[in-house]
Amino acid sequence: MTVDKRLYRVVKANAEKGSPKISLYMPTHRAAPENQQDPIRYENLLNEVKTQLETNYPDGDWQRTFDHLAKLIDEKVDFWQKNKEGLVILASDQLIEIFRLRQEQEEIAYVGDYFHLVPLLAYYEEAFDVILADIAKDQVQLYLADQYSYEPTEIDEIKSSFYDIYDDNDSENKQTTSRGQGSIHSNQSKSAQVERDRDKYFSYLDQEFDKLAKEVERKILLAGTKENIAAFKKESSSKVYLDTAIEQPISGENHQRIKELLAETLSPLAKDNVKAIEDNIEEARGASLLMEEVEDIQLAAKEGRIAELVIFYGESSTYASLIDELIHQTIINGGEISVVPASSVTETSTYALLRY
Repeated sequence: MTVDKRLYRVVKANAEKGSPKISLYMPTHRAAPENQQDPIRYENLLNEVKTQLETNYPDGDWQRTFDHLAKLIDEKVDFWQKNKEGLVILASDQLIEIFRLRQEQEEIAYVGDYFHLVPLLAYYEEAFDVILADIAKDQVQLYLADQYSYEPTEIDEIKSSFYDIYDDNDSENKQTTSRGQGSIHSNQSKSAQVERDRDKYFSYLDQEFDKLAKEVERKILLAGTKENIAAFKKESSSKVYLDTAIEQPISGENHQRIKELLAETLSPLAKDNVKAIEDNIEEARGASLLMEEVEDIQLAAKEGRIAELVIFYGESSTYASLIDELIHQTIINGGEISVVPASSVTETSTYALLRY
Protein backbone atom coordinates (compact mmCIF):
# COMPACT_ATOMS: atom_id res chain seq x y z
CA MET A 1 0.00 0.00 0.00
CA THR A 2 1.01 3.65 -0.35
CA VAL A 3 1.46 4.77 3.25
CA ASP A 4 1.21 8.38 4.37
CA LYS A 5 4.70 9.49 5.46
CA ARG A 6 3.28 10.78 8.75
CA LEU A 7 2.72 7.17 9.77
CA TYR A 8 6.47 6.65 10.01
CA ARG A 9 6.65 9.45 12.60
CA VAL A 10 3.83 7.72 14.46
CA VAL A 11 5.71 4.41 14.45
CA LYS A 12 8.81 6.15 15.79
CA ALA A 13 6.74 7.68 18.62
CA ASN A 14 5.36 4.21 19.36
CA ALA A 15 8.78 3.25 20.68
CA GLU A 16 8.51 5.83 23.47
CA LYS A 17 7.99 3.73 26.60
CA GLY A 18 5.58 4.78 29.32
CA SER A 19 3.81 7.50 27.36
CA PRO A 20 0.16 6.60 26.64
CA LYS A 21 -0.80 6.61 22.95
CA ILE A 22 -4.17 8.22 22.18
CA SER A 23 -6.07 7.17 19.04
CA LEU A 24 -9.27 9.02 18.05
CA TYR A 25 -11.45 8.11 15.04
CA MET A 26 -14.71 9.80 14.04
CA PRO A 27 -16.91 10.71 11.08
CA THR A 28 -16.89 14.38 10.07
CA HIS A 29 -18.61 16.65 7.55
CA ARG A 30 -17.36 19.08 4.93
CA ALA A 31 -20.03 21.78 5.25
CA ALA A 32 -22.67 23.37 7.48
CA PRO A 33 -25.01 22.64 9.06
CA GLU A 34 -23.82 19.04 9.46
CA ASN A 35 -20.28 20.00 10.54
CA GLN A 36 -21.63 21.90 13.56
CA GLN A 37 -22.12 18.59 15.39
CA ASP A 38 -18.50 17.50 14.85
CA PRO A 39 -16.89 19.40 17.80
CA ILE A 40 -19.60 18.00 20.12
CA ARG A 41 -18.94 14.44 18.96
CA TYR A 42 -15.20 15.02 19.38
CA GLU A 43 -15.66 16.32 22.94
CA ASN A 44 -17.64 13.19 23.86
CA LEU A 45 -14.85 10.96 22.52
CA LEU A 46 -12.28 13.01 24.41
CA ASN A 47 -14.20 12.42 27.64
CA GLU A 48 -13.94 8.66 26.96
CA VAL A 49 -10.20 9.07 26.46
CA LYS A 50 -9.86 10.96 29.72
CA THR A 51 -11.59 8.17 31.63
CA GLN A 52 -9.15 5.61 30.18
CA LEU A 53 -6.15 7.84 30.97
CA GLU A 54 -7.23 8.49 34.56
CA THR A 55 -7.79 4.77 35.11
CA ASN A 56 -4.52 3.48 33.68
CA TYR A 57 -1.83 6.21 33.75
CA PRO A 58 -0.42 8.84 36.16
CA ASP A 59 -1.59 12.40 35.39
CA GLY A 60 1.92 13.56 34.60
CA ASP A 61 2.17 11.10 31.69
CA TRP A 62 -0.74 12.55 29.72
CA GLN A 63 -2.10 15.87 31.04
CA ARG A 64 -0.14 18.13 28.65
CA THR A 65 -1.10 16.07 25.60
CA PHE A 66 -4.75 15.93 26.68
CA ASP A 67 -4.85 19.72 27.16
CA HIS A 68 -3.61 20.22 23.58
CA LEU A 69 -6.36 17.93 22.27
CA ALA A 70 -9.01 19.70 24.36
CA LYS A 71 -8.10 23.07 22.81
CA LEU A 72 -9.26 21.79 19.42
CA ILE A 73 -12.89 21.77 20.61
CA ASP A 74 -13.13 25.57 20.35
CA GLU A 75 -11.19 26.02 17.09
CA LYS A 76 -14.39 26.25 15.04
CA VAL A 77 -12.88 28.02 12.01
CA ASP A 78 -9.25 26.92 11.93
CA PHE A 79 -9.95 23.25 12.57
CA TRP A 80 -13.55 22.12 12.14
CA GLN A 81 -14.17 23.78 8.77
CA LYS A 82 -11.33 21.89 7.09
CA ASN A 83 -12.72 18.39 7.46
CA LYS A 84 -13.66 15.74 4.93
CA GLU A 85 -15.64 12.56 5.63
CA GLY A 86 -13.43 11.14 8.38
CA LEU A 87 -10.97 12.35 11.02
CA VAL A 88 -8.17 10.47 12.78
CA ILE A 89 -6.02 12.01 15.53
CA LEU A 90 -3.02 10.16 16.97
CA ALA A 91 -1.39 11.84 19.96
CA SER A 92 1.33 11.24 22.55
CA ASP A 93 3.91 13.32 24.42
CA GLN A 94 6.05 13.30 21.26
CA LEU A 95 3.55 14.25 18.57
CA ILE A 96 0.02 14.96 17.43
CA GLU A 97 -0.76 13.76 13.91
CA ILE A 98 -4.05 14.61 12.19
CA PHE A 99 -5.44 12.67 9.20
CA ARG A 100 -8.46 13.96 7.27
CA LEU A 101 -9.85 11.09 5.22
CA ARG A 102 -12.30 10.85 2.32
CA GLN A 103 -14.13 7.93 3.97
CA GLU A 104 -16.41 8.03 7.01
CA GLN A 105 -14.78 6.51 10.11
CA GLU A 106 -16.37 4.57 12.93
CA GLU A 107 -16.11 6.32 16.32
CA ILE A 108 -13.16 5.01 18.35
CA ALA A 109 -11.59 6.42 21.53
CA TYR A 110 -8.59 4.25 22.38
CA VAL A 111 -5.67 4.58 24.78
CA GLY A 112 -2.83 2.06 24.95
CA ASP A 113 0.91 1.52 24.90
CA TYR A 114 0.80 1.57 21.06
CA PHE A 115 -1.29 3.60 18.65
CA HIS A 116 -4.36 1.83 17.27
CA LEU A 117 -3.48 1.91 13.56
CA VAL A 118 -5.59 -0.91 12.13
CA PRO A 119 -8.54 1.24 10.90
CA LEU A 120 -6.20 3.86 9.45
CA LEU A 121 -4.08 1.27 7.65
CA ALA A 122 -7.30 -0.35 6.38
CA TYR A 123 -8.25 2.99 4.82
CA TYR A 124 -4.90 3.35 3.06
CA GLU A 125 -5.03 -0.27 1.90
CA GLU A 126 -8.51 -0.03 0.45
CA ALA A 127 -8.39 3.51 -0.92
CA PHE A 128 -7.46 3.43 -4.61
CA ASP A 129 -5.76 6.83 -4.82
CA VAL A 130 -5.56 8.51 -8.23
CA ILE A 131 -5.16 11.87 -9.88
CA LEU A 132 -8.44 12.50 -11.70
CA ALA A 133 -7.92 14.59 -14.84
CA ASP A 134 -11.08 16.00 -16.45
CA ILE A 135 -9.84 16.96 -19.90
CA ALA A 136 -11.43 19.22 -22.50
CA LYS A 137 -9.95 20.36 -25.82
CA ASP A 138 -8.19 23.37 -24.33
CA GLN A 139 -8.30 22.95 -20.55
CA VAL A 140 -8.04 20.49 -17.67
CA GLN A 141 -9.30 20.29 -14.10
CA LEU A 142 -7.36 18.08 -11.67
CA TYR A 143 -8.65 16.32 -8.57
CA LEU A 144 -7.21 14.15 -5.80
CA ALA A 145 -9.57 11.19 -5.71
CA ASP A 146 -10.25 7.63 -4.66
CA GLN A 147 -13.32 5.41 -4.87
CA TYR A 148 -14.95 7.24 -1.96
CA SER A 149 -14.66 10.91 -2.80
CA TYR A 150 -12.55 13.65 -4.41
CA GLU A 151 -11.31 17.20 -4.00
CA PRO A 152 -10.11 19.77 -6.57
CA THR A 153 -6.38 20.47 -6.63
CA GLU A 154 -4.05 22.76 -8.52
CA ILE A 155 -0.55 21.78 -9.57
CA ASP A 156 1.50 24.91 -10.17
CA GLU A 157 3.67 23.23 -12.79
CA ILE A 158 0.68 22.20 -14.93
CA LYS A 159 -1.07 24.88 -16.98
CA SER A 160 -4.81 24.30 -16.79
CA SER A 161 -5.56 26.11 -20.07
CA PHE A 162 -4.13 25.97 -23.59
CA TYR A 163 -3.92 29.77 -23.60
CA ASP A 164 -1.78 29.78 -20.45
CA ILE A 165 0.93 28.23 -22.61
CA TYR A 166 0.25 29.41 -26.13
CA ASP A 167 -0.87 32.92 -27.03
CA ASP A 168 -3.10 33.76 -29.98
CA ASN A 169 -0.09 33.96 -32.27
CA ASP A 170 0.65 30.29 -31.62
CA SER A 171 -2.81 29.33 -32.82
CA GLU A 172 -4.18 29.95 -36.28
CA ASN A 173 -7.64 29.46 -34.86
CA LYS A 174 -8.76 32.91 -35.98
CA GLN A 175 -10.84 32.94 -39.15
CA THR A 176 -12.56 35.88 -40.76
CA THR A 177 -16.26 35.53 -41.51
CA SER A 178 -17.13 35.27 -45.23
CA ARG A 179 -20.06 34.24 -47.37
CA GLY A 180 -20.52 31.65 -50.08
CA GLN A 181 -17.99 28.91 -50.76
CA GLY A 182 -15.34 30.73 -48.78
CA SER A 183 -17.25 30.14 -45.54
CA ILE A 184 -17.12 26.38 -46.06
CA HIS A 185 -13.35 26.47 -46.51
CA SER A 186 -13.02 28.77 -43.54
CA ASN A 187 -15.04 26.47 -41.28
CA GLN A 188 -13.05 23.45 -42.42
CA SER A 189 -9.76 25.25 -41.72
CA LYS A 190 -11.01 26.36 -38.34
CA SER A 191 -12.05 22.82 -37.40
CA ALA A 192 -8.67 21.42 -38.44
CA GLN A 193 -6.85 24.07 -36.43
CA VAL A 194 -8.95 23.35 -33.35
CA GLU A 195 -7.85 19.72 -33.59
CA ARG A 196 -4.18 20.72 -34.04
CA ASP A 197 -4.37 23.01 -30.99
CA ARG A 198 -6.05 20.25 -29.00
CA ASP A 199 -3.38 17.71 -29.95
CA LYS A 200 -0.62 20.18 -29.07
CA TYR A 201 -2.18 20.78 -25.64
CA PHE A 202 -2.76 17.07 -25.04
CA SER A 203 0.87 16.33 -25.87
CA TYR A 204 1.93 18.94 -23.32
CA LEU A 205 -0.40 17.46 -20.67
CA ASP A 206 0.90 13.96 -21.34
CA GLN A 207 4.46 15.04 -20.53
CA GLU A 208 3.36 16.86 -17.36
CA PHE A 209 1.12 14.00 -16.20
CA ASP A 210 4.00 11.57 -16.60
CA LYS A 211 6.17 13.65 -14.26
CA LEU A 212 3.33 14.22 -11.78
CA ALA A 213 2.26 10.57 -11.54
CA LYS A 214 5.80 9.40 -10.88
CA GLU A 215 6.37 12.11 -8.27
CA VAL A 216 3.22 11.39 -6.24
CA GLU A 217 3.18 7.63 -7.02
CA ARG A 218 -0.40 7.65 -8.29
CA LYS A 219 -1.98 6.65 -11.57
CA ILE A 220 -3.93 9.14 -13.69
CA LEU A 221 -7.65 8.52 -14.24
CA LEU A 222 -8.92 10.36 -17.31
CA ALA A 223 -12.41 11.83 -17.62
CA GLY A 224 -13.95 13.60 -20.60
CA THR A 225 -15.86 12.93 -23.79
CA LYS A 226 -15.09 9.69 -25.63
CA GLU A 227 -13.69 11.79 -28.48
CA ASN A 228 -11.29 13.73 -26.24
CA ILE A 229 -10.12 10.65 -24.34
CA ALA A 230 -9.43 8.83 -27.62
CA ALA A 231 -7.54 11.85 -28.97
CA PHE A 232 -5.54 12.15 -25.73
CA LYS A 233 -4.53 8.49 -25.75
CA LYS A 234 -3.48 8.85 -29.39
CA GLU A 235 -1.06 11.62 -28.39
CA SER A 236 0.12 9.88 -25.20
CA SER A 237 3.40 8.01 -24.86
CA SER A 238 3.30 7.62 -21.05
CA LYS A 239 2.26 4.50 -19.13
CA VAL A 240 0.88 6.34 -16.08
CA TYR A 241 -2.81 6.10 -17.03
CA LEU A 242 -5.39 3.61 -15.83
CA ASP A 243 -6.76 1.41 -18.61
CA THR A 244 -10.26 2.42 -17.58
CA ALA A 245 -11.65 5.98 -17.84
CA ILE A 246 -14.77 8.00 -17.04
CA GLU A 247 -16.12 8.61 -20.53
CA GLN A 248 -17.98 11.81 -19.78
CA PRO A 249 -16.97 15.26 -18.55
CA ILE A 250 -17.53 15.62 -14.82
CA SER A 251 -17.37 19.43 -14.64
CA GLY A 252 -21.15 19.76 -14.92
CA GLU A 253 -22.03 16.90 -12.57
CA ASN A 254 -23.05 17.31 -8.93
CA HIS A 255 -20.94 16.06 -6.03
CA GLN A 256 -22.95 12.88 -5.43
CA ARG A 257 -22.89 11.85 -9.10
CA ILE A 258 -19.11 12.28 -9.31
CA LYS A 259 -18.71 10.09 -6.20
CA GLU A 260 -20.89 7.44 -7.87
CA LEU A 261 -18.75 7.54 -11.04
CA LEU A 262 -15.56 7.15 -8.99
CA ALA A 263 -17.00 4.21 -7.06
CA GLU A 264 -18.12 2.49 -10.27
CA THR A 265 -14.71 2.99 -11.87
CA LEU A 266 -12.27 2.39 -9.00
CA SER A 267 -13.95 -0.11 -6.66
CA PRO A 268 -13.30 -3.09 -8.98
CA LEU A 269 -9.61 -2.15 -9.10
CA ALA A 270 -9.44 -2.00 -5.29
CA LYS A 271 -10.93 -5.51 -5.14
CA ASP A 272 -8.17 -6.73 -7.45
CA ASN A 273 -5.64 -5.60 -4.83
CA VAL A 274 -7.39 -7.71 -2.16
CA LYS A 275 -7.32 -10.74 -4.45
CA ALA A 276 -3.55 -10.30 -4.89
CA ILE A 277 -3.10 -10.31 -1.08
CA GLU A 278 -5.14 -13.50 -0.77
CA ASP A 279 -3.01 -15.12 -3.49
CA ASN A 280 0.17 -14.18 -1.59
CA ILE A 281 -1.20 -15.89 1.53
CA GLU A 282 -1.85 -19.13 -0.35
CA GLU A 283 1.58 -18.99 -1.97
CA ALA A 284 3.21 -18.60 1.47
CA ARG A 285 1.10 -21.45 2.82
CA GLY A 286 2.29 -23.72 0.02
CA ALA A 287 5.91 -22.81 0.77
CA SER A 288 5.42 -23.44 4.54
CA LEU A 289 6.12 -19.74 5.20
CA LEU A 290 2.77 -18.85 6.74
CA MET A 291 1.84 -18.33 10.42
CA GLU A 292 -1.75 -17.98 11.63
CA GLU A 293 -1.54 -18.21 15.44
CA VAL A 294 -1.20 -14.79 17.06
CA GLU A 295 1.18 -15.96 19.78
CA ASP A 296 3.54 -17.51 17.18
CA ILE A 297 3.33 -14.38 15.05
CA GLN A 298 4.32 -12.27 18.06
CA LEU A 299 7.59 -14.18 18.46
CA ALA A 300 8.32 -14.03 14.72
CA ALA A 301 7.74 -10.26 14.74
CA LYS A 302 10.28 -9.73 17.53
CA GLU A 303 12.79 -11.89 15.64
CA GLY A 304 12.31 -9.84 12.45
CA ARG A 305 11.13 -12.84 10.44
CA ILE A 306 7.93 -11.30 9.06
CA ALA A 307 8.05 -10.14 5.44
CA GLU A 308 4.38 -9.13 5.41
CA LEU A 309 1.75 -8.97 8.14
CA VAL A 310 -1.78 -9.38 6.75
CA ILE A 311 -4.73 -8.36 8.91
CA PHE A 312 -8.32 -9.05 7.90
CA TYR A 313 -10.04 -6.34 9.89
CA GLY A 314 -13.35 -7.32 11.51
CA GLU A 315 -15.58 -5.32 13.81
CA SER A 316 -13.80 -6.45 16.96
CA SER A 317 -10.70 -8.24 18.12
CA THR A 318 -9.76 -10.22 21.21
CA TYR A 319 -6.15 -9.30 20.49
CA ALA A 320 -6.51 -5.55 19.74
CA SER A 321 -3.56 -4.37 21.85
CA LEU A 322 -1.39 -7.28 20.70
CA ILE A 323 -2.10 -6.54 17.03
CA ASP A 324 -1.09 -2.90 17.62
CA GLU A 325 2.23 -4.20 18.96
CA LEU A 326 2.63 -6.61 16.02
CA ILE A 327 2.17 -3.76 13.55
CA HIS A 328 4.85 -1.75 15.32
CA GLN A 329 7.34 -4.64 15.47
CA THR A 330 6.79 -5.57 11.83
CA ILE A 331 7.33 -2.04 10.53
CA ILE A 332 10.47 -1.32 12.57
CA ASN A 333 11.96 -4.60 11.31
CA GLY A 334 11.33 -3.66 7.68
CA GLY A 335 8.22 -5.76 7.06
CA GLU A 336 5.12 -4.67 5.15
CA ILE A 337 1.58 -4.32 6.48
CA SER A 338 -1.61 -5.16 4.59
CA VAL A 339 -4.92 -4.46 6.33
CA VAL A 340 -8.04 -5.62 4.53
CA PRO A 341 -11.52 -4.58 5.74
CA ALA A 342 -13.45 -7.85 6.04
CA SER A 343 -17.16 -7.09 6.26
CA SER A 344 -18.01 -10.80 6.21
CA VAL A 345 -16.32 -11.48 9.58
CA THR A 346 -16.66 -9.98 13.05
CA GLU A 347 -13.30 -11.09 14.48
CA THR A 348 -10.01 -9.78 13.18
CA SER A 349 -7.74 -12.49 11.77
CA THR A 350 -3.99 -12.17 11.28
CA TYR A 351 -1.49 -13.90 9.00
CA ALA A 352 2.30 -13.60 8.89
CA LEU A 353 4.14 -14.25 5.63
CA LEU A 354 7.64 -15.18 6.72
CA ARG A 355 11.04 -14.38 5.27
CA TYR A 356 12.41 -17.75 6.44
